[in-house]
Amino acid sequence: MRPLRPAWVRAIIGLAPCAALGAVFAVAAGLRPDLDTLGVLAGHGVTVAFAVAACGLTVLLLRESVPGARPPVVLGLTAVIAVVAARLVTSTAVHAAHPFPVESGQELRLTLICSAAVAVFGLPWLVAAIVLFRRGFPSTVALPAVLGGVAAVIGGEAFWRLHCPYTSPAHVIGSHLPPIALFAAAWLLWKPARSRAA
Repeated sequence: MRPLRPAWVRAIIGLAPCAALGAVFAVAAGLRPDLDTLGVLAGHGVTVAFAVAACGLTVLLLRESVPGARPPVVLGLTAVIAVVAARLVTSTAVHAAHPFPVESGQELRLTLICSAAVAVFGLPWLVAAIVLFRRGFPSTVALPAVLGGVAAVIGGEAFWRLHCPYTSPAHVIGSHLPPIALFAAAWLLWKPARSRAA
């Protein structure tokens, strides 16, 4: 059997196409009207930062499937909490500088649209992570599910935010991040199914 490449190399190779696809999806959906007003840092900079963060979580995920290289559980959980917290802090900062609230009466419709869109944008990240992960020798389920779910949603949401103009932290929490639970559940279902097949 051919030896596995380092986790960071596999993550870059597997996720670079996902990032490119996310950019294509965002352009196809239509870039947010205030993107120029946001500036490079709050606009494209945040997208790049969270795409890199998703890649970092995926590196931890891939190390989970390599005996002897597994990071401490506390490191994985700390990384997840830090990335989600950073996303909320970023949303709060952008909203303070460039407020774009959700129109009254549109909350439910936009929640459904954004949750579905983030799931679609994040799906390639989830599939890539599963394909990369299954080439190793995974023994745990819960932590990889959390890492994989958060990485996929943060990666997909990084590019969906180039389309979605709403900066309210409440909108991000209620509409952009819920697919984490969906993807984590999908991961948990996939792993037992794979175990039964084996």
